Parts: sequence; C-alpha cells; structure tokens
Amino acid sequence: MKKRFNFSLKFSKLELLLCVIFALSLAVAVAIGIKGLFQGHLELYGTTREMPIALLLGAYIFFVVTSTGLCIISAIGHVFHFDAFAPIAKRAVFLSVVTIMGGFVCLMFELDSPWKMYYFVLTPNFKSGIWWMACLYSFYLAFMITEFIALVYNNHKLGSILGFLGLSFGLAAHSNMGAVFGTLQGRPFWFGAYMPIYFIVSAFFSGTAAIIFFTYLSRHVKQRPFDNRLNQSFRNLGWLFVFAIFIMMFFDTWSHIIGTLAYAGGKTQAIDSFEGPLKINFWFFEITCGLLVPFIFILLTRARNQAVMFICSAISICGIFYMRYDLMLAGQIVPLWHEVGATCARFYNQYAPTVPEMLVFCGGLSFVGLVYILGEKILDLDEDEVH
Repeated sequence: MKKRFNFSLKFSKLELLLCVIFALSLAVAVAIGIKGLFQGHLELYGTTREMPIALLLGAYIFFVVTSTGLCIISAIGHVFHFDAFAPIAKRAVFLSVVTIMGGFVCLMFELDSPWKMYYFVLTPNFKSGIWWMACLYSFYLAFMITEFIALVYNNHKLGSILGFLGLSFGLAAHSNMGAVFGTLQGRPFWFGAYMPIYFIVSAFFSGTAAIIFFTYLSRHVKQRPFDNRLNQSFRNLGWLFVFAIFIMMFFDTWSHIIGTLAYAGGKTQAIDSFEGPLKINFWFFEITCGLLVPFIFILLTRARNQAVMFICSAISICGIFYMRYDLMLAGQIVPLWHEVGATCARFYNQYAPTVPEMLVFCGGLSFVGLVYILGEKILDLDEDEVH
C-alpha cells in the first residue's frame, strides 16, 4: 500500500531555489496588496474610472478558468470512469483547488474592501449575477477540497460523488461568470448569450493545457519516469488538447465573422484585433502562441513527443493568459459613447499595468508554483490502479 503522505521532503537545489523565489514573491504580493487596501488602488494600480477592471481581474479569471478546466479533465477519468484519463485524475483535482486559490489571491487584492465580504453572507441578492458567482464558487471549492481528501484516503466511491457535485457547481459557476459579462448590453464586446458557452469551452482548453504542463513537470519533480499507463494517458491528453484547440479556433472564427458583420458602428472584436492597440496581443499571443503553434506541432509529432507537448502547453498557457487579459481590456477600451459620436469618445481608453499590479499577479503564480511543488513532494498524486 502506497503512502498517503511523505514528509521526507528531499528537495533538489533547483526545487529549493524555486520554493524560496516563490515564497518571497508571494510575500511581496501580500505586502503590496495590504498597502493597496489602506493606501487606495488609484495610488498603486493602473485602473481608472474608464478602465475600472484590468490585469488583476483578468488574472483571477485566468486562474478560475484553468481550475474549472482541470475539474472537467479530472471528471473524465474519475467521475465518468474513462480509464485512459484515470492516472491524471487526482493530480487534476489537486491542481483545480490550487489554481482557484491562486485566483483568490489576485481577487482579494483587486477588491477595494474585501473585509466587507460579510455583506455577501448577510444580505444575499438573488438577482445579482456576481452574488451567484461567489456562492457557486464557494460550493465548488468546498466539493473539490473534500473530493481530494476522499481520493487521498482511497475512498473512490465518495470521491466520485463529490467530484460530480464539484463538476456541476463548477460548470454552473463558470457559465454564470460568462453571463455576468454577457448581460452587459452597454458593452458590445461582452454582450450576448455566446459568453457563458465560450467560458466553458475555454475552460476545457485551459485545463487540458495545464494538466499536460504539470503532469510532465511531475516526472522531474518526483525524479521518476512515467509508467506505461501514464505514458498512454499523456498521449491521450495530447489528442484531447488538439481537439480543444480546434473547438477554440471554431469559436474564434465565428466570433470574428459575427463581430465584423453585426456591428456596423465599429470597434468590436475584429476591428480591435486588426487595427487597435490589442492587435499584437491578439494575433501573436492569442492566435499564434495560444492556438496555432501547439496545434501544428502536436499534430506533426502525433502526440508522441512528450517534450514537444510540454513546450506547446507552456506556450499555450501564455496565450491563454493574454486571452483573459485582452478580454478585460477589449470590453472597456472602446468608450461607451462611441456609437453616438461624442467628442469625448473618439479615441480608445488607455491602460497600462503598473509594477505593483504585475507583482501581485506574480504572487498568484508563485502561490500555485509553491503549493504544487510541496504537493508533489508530500502527496501521492499518481493513480496506479483503475477504479
């Protein structure tokens, strides 16, 4: 019987160095976040009245989307019992918890007054999409944590039930987040029934890239090769990744076509992408790095080269971050009064992230990296048997 916990913690020099760097980065982020809570965000962050949400909320969505995607991947193997994905199910559950908590690090310091969250509990607003998002994500996190505990203690029957509940609340919460943006009629870039569906599809894409990235790293962190089942599971993940990229390409293509034809007034997604200040972000990071490069190279190697899959997943994760970041900016960068020809709305709104914002985001990444390394060392995240 395998150990549930291993506290010997034999770190390599590189792992110790990374842990120190991650811990220091997280400490800096917490210090900056606390300073922002008392000094005010306008003094530290680049947000303005015209651009009230930017990097940190985009970072929160980046982490939460990845968490939901990892939950979907874990459910394929653990809840719906597709044996090909069973070896990575426990790691996916663990990472889904870690990534959403990394998102909470960014969100906590993005809010002006997070200590007023007790209003959320004491005065629920059932007509508020944001209230429902917070409520659903709270249940989602609780179910994912308890599912992981059940898996650690090899209670797979209970874990499957909790996993199904976690998946249900995760999909509900994530589609609700899309609806928060999709119901904003005054923001043409966000508005529409497309957004909840897009958020779920992009979560599947993000989760697939993330589990490939971290599963490959686990081989080096644990300093042991993959067994035959994990090798086969990794290749299946490669083909699943290709499928996820194809679906994202399909959504992006129709989004551009409709954005170009349906909004005769102007600066919607396609126009911003070709002519606006987001064109480099979109064409280089989102399309080239996020979609085309991984799609081409994994197809060329037929998902057999693990190193290529790892590099492609890393490049894709970078592109995914820009998808979330650009999503925040594109909905606000066109002034609200552009359509009526107001003089004050002739130009794009301006935003540039400040150093404190970037350091807080790095703190969220550092939290994920630090907890992941400790989790791989202390916990057994591999599944050896089919359940």
